[in-house]
Amino acid sequence: MTVEEKIDGEMLIVCHGESLRYRQIIERPEPERKKKLADKTTRQTYVPPKEHPWRKFDINPYKRKSPQKAVA
Repeated sequence: MTVEEKIDGEMLIVCHGESLRYRQIIERPEPERKKKLADKTTRQTYVPPKEHPWRKFDINPYKRKSPQKAVA
């Protein structure tokens, strides 16, 4: 690709022997603003009901369910 500027100020862009059409950008375009996503703080956390199977699942079967009181 070759960019040529002629004496009269005309610009010419040539790629593989063919002149390419172009449009000169005078001002830099404004960047597009991204839409804000909903805050995660406003979302409520899902809590499964008491009879849900997730609550019955035991992650550590060796862990004691209730602490034992020390005998003095």
